Formats: sequence, C-alpha cells, structure tokens
Amino acid sequence: MAKRNMKRLFKANRVYSVKQVCEICGVTKNTVSGWVKVGLHPSDVTKPYVFQGSSLIAFIEAQSRRDKRSLRLGEFKCFSCRGVFWPDAVAIEYMFSTKYRNVQVRANCDSCKTCATKLLNATQWDSVQKCKNTGASLDTIDEGKAGFKAKTGIKQITSENIFYYSNDRLLHGYIVFMGKYATKTIDAHLIAIREFERFSKGVVFKQITPQLVAQYREDLIQRGSELSEDAISNSTIGHRASQLRLFLTWLLKQKGYRSLDQTLPEYLDLPKAQMAKVKPAKEKVYPTLSEAEEMLRSMPKATRLDRRQRAVFACAFLTGLRANALAGLRHRDVDLQKSIFVQDGTNGRAKNGKSYRGRFFPVPETFLSVFTEWVNEMETLGARRDDAVFPTEQSLIQNRSPGVQPRKPFEPLKGADVVRQAFAVASKNTKHSYHPHSARHCLAAFGVELCRSEKEFKAWSLCLGHEDIKITRRHYGHMDEETCFEVMEIIETERNETGDEKDLILEFALQELHPRDPEYEKAKALYNARIGKPSKR
Repeated sequence: MAKRNMKRLFKANRVYSVKQVCEICGVTKNTVSGWVKVGLHPSDVTKPYVFQGSSLIAFIEAQSRRDKRSLRLGEFKCFSCRGVFWPDAVAIEYMFSTKYRNVQVRANCDSCKTCATKLLNATQWDSVQKCKNTGASLDTIDEGKAGFKAKTGIKQITSENIFYYSNDRLLHGYIVFMGKYATKTIDAHLIAIREFERFSKGVVFKQITPQLVAQYREDLIQRGSELSEDAISNSTIGHRASQLRLFLTWLLKQKGYRSLDQTLPEYLDLPKAQMAKVKPAKEKVYPTLSEAEEMLRSMPKATRLDRRQRAVFACAFLTGLRANALAGLRHRDVDLQKSIFVQDGTNGRAKNGKSYRGRFFPVPETFLSVFTEWVNEMETLGARRDDAVFPTEQSLIQNRSPGVQPRKPFEPLKGADVVRQAFAVASKNTKHSYHPHSARHCLAAFGVELCRSEKEFKAWSLCLGHEDIKITRRHYGHMDEETCFEVMEIIETERNETGDEKDLILEFALQELHPRDPEYEKAKALYNARIGKPSKR
C-alpha cells in the first residue's frame, strides 16, 4: 500500500470498481485481489467486485494501524504494497547468514507477490525451522505476546455510522449515470440515497413500496419540525426529497426494476401545509457594497500574499465568480480593457462545467483598482496568458524576482481555501463572518435595486452565470430580517402616502413585484423617495 494517506481519496457513500481502486491507489488488480484475501470486504460475491467507500477506508485504517506496531516473529512486512502478512512456514526461504549468526530469510507477499525479506537471530531461525519441520503455524511461535491475527475490513458499525451493502452494485451504475454532474452534486445525491437506505434498514431496492417512501417523507418533515439544534431546514428537506425523487425516476427505468410501482417518485411531493411548520432555512447574511468596500480598505497589503488576498476579495465582487472559479482564474480569462471576464468550464473548476462570458459589475472603483494593481504586479513578474491570476504561494516564491529566466509557470490554487481565507481576513473587524458566496448575494441584491427593467435584470442575471432569471430572484439577495423591520418602521412612521401607496412600497421592498408589473415603476419611485434616494430618469 502506498505511503500517502489513501483513505482521503475515498468517500464513504460511494461505490468503486476494481479498476477505479487501482487507478486511485496506483496498484494492480492482483494487489486488490490480495487485499480481499486479507480482509477487504467487497459489496457482494459477484465478480468483478465492487467496494463501498466505507469498507475501503476501514481497511486502509486497519492496515495503517498494523504498520505502526512491531512485527511478531512470524510476520513479514512488504515494502511494495505496505501490507503485513503471515506466510506458511514452508514458504520461508533461507538466503544467507551474517558473521553475527543472524539469518536473512525471504517470503512472497500474499497481496502483491513481491519478495519480502526479514533478518532473524539464531534463536528465531531455530523456531522457524521447527515450524517448517513439524508443519505448525508461525503464529504459534510467540503466542500470547500479541493480539491474535484477524482479518481487517469493515469498520466497526455504530449507531451513527451504519452502512448496507445489498444495493451497492446498483448504486455504482447510478454514479456512472450521474457522471455529467459535478462531484459535489453526486455526493449530495448519494447522501440522500444512503439516508433513505438507513431509514429502510437496508431494504433491497427491488422491494421498495409506496408506503416506505411515504414514511420516509413524513420522517423528513418530522425532523424539520423538531425544536432541537439537529432539526433540518426546509431547504434540506426539499433537496433530499428532490434528490431521492431523481434516483427513483432513474431506478424505474432499469432492467429488473420496471415492475415497481411507477408512482414512487410522486410520494416525495412535500405538502405545503406541513412544510409551513418546518424550521426555515438559515438566513443568508451578506454585506452591502459600501460595507464590502470598507472591508477591502481595511485588509492588510504589506506582503505579496496580503495583496493576493485583497485582489481575490475584490475580484469576487467585480465578477461574481464562485470560489472554485476564482481559484482557477487565468490571465487569458480577464480583459481589463473591455471589462470582460470568462468562466472557463474546461478547467474543471466551474460548477457543472459551465462556461460563460460576463462583464464586470458596476461596483465602486476601489474594487477594480485593487484587482488591476494585482494583475499589473503579476505581469511585472512575467505572468503570461496561461498563468494563474491567483497563483500558489510556492509559485510566487519561485518567481519572486522580475525578469528571471527561465521562469516557471504560475500554478493555480489547488482549491478554494485561499479564497475563503481572504473573506475571513476581510470579515475580521465585522460582526458577521462572511464567505465567498456572500459576494454573489450582495451583487444580486444590488441588481434588484439598480435594474429598472426586466431586460436589465436578465443581463445582470446572465453575468452571475444564471441562465434563468428565476434562480437569481429565488435564491439570491433575499431581504434580511433587520432590513425588513426597518422598512416596516418607515411605513409605520410616515403618514404622507395613501394606504395603497404604502402597500406598493412594502411589496417593492419585499421583492414581490415583477419589473413587468404595471405598478413596478411607481412602487420603485415611492420606495426611493422614502429612503431619500433620487429617482433615475
């Protein structure tokens, strides 16, 4: 087994084929077969095997624990696959003796068939020879000095972590079907399916009934109605139901499952009356543009890494890109002269592999100035079109002197940690801890206030990467409770408008009016007059 921590490469809810395990671990099929012999638990006995991620993680952890203890006399350590094995006594071969009467012996690894060697003293070699002559097992030599030899594989099952294996081969096919989606989307769907599997106590999916699906739906709603901190929100309930509904729709089309009740997905429809009692989704907190500008000004800029953080924060509000897209941004994706940016879905960083072009948002000049200064600094260091806009720290160190030749490429960030860290630094002196997605919520709310027509808001939504304008309205820029109360207080204290005009102001403030509504412009003018903002003509 390789030295790297391979258990992090597997996910507990997923199902892996032998080929996938070989590719992830960098081993051969024979090695995987050897792992099965020494305790790796396949999901079923059908070949080719498939393995649940939880079994692979448990097996790797068990092998790691064995690596950290001292070997017993009859045990050998294979430095090729990192496994520990017990060969038959007759399979141990004598190699040579040292001048101190120590004996070098060898035996073939059970997993990868690689030759492993071991140095024994004279007494130990005599014990091995005795086992060879009598046919006794090697683990009887030092019996009682260590725990007995046992196979390793399935992790100890607890009430918090229960996995079933009867549906794994089917789920492997579903994972292949879901290949067009992003990794996070697939993982979210598998969480919902595994939760349903645990709820049904591992029922084989060929035996799913409408009553079972309906009971799971009621359980979701019940957990949302609880008053404890573990209660799930209506957003989580909706996602779990829709994810399981998609799986059941796919399941009903598979060979051997078409005899199931065709109405199964419909039993996951959520009743509005009961959902009204469910815990609401957590309020989305985001800064205003003026607050974000103050946060940007307060960020340190003494070192190059500090300036990179400031540029990351500024670019988030300038382009509205998600964290992973920001991390993978390259110089060819940004045109400062035309104020255009590109989200390149081919680099694997964009959500669902989406590519689109957009213009910089009309945010305060400070954001553009900070970002432009960083791009110019990178160009001074010799950055080219294919280099990362926000390179790794190692790349910045290697290319810290301008004009150094030959220059190494500026590698992009491996993940979104630096982006999240930039927002954490910016939020240091604020009452809220903002995250990268806060910038998108801020821009969506700003667009609702700024855009005067459906056409304008459609363009705004497209620059956020939303093909459907409803996504921007439904999921972004919601009014928080504090702002809502402020609007209500204004309506309560001001008595100049008629009752109908007050209703219009309230509907506009709560974003209940559509730009195509005939009273939209009137409501907007009344609202702007209330808050002291001049109307644009």
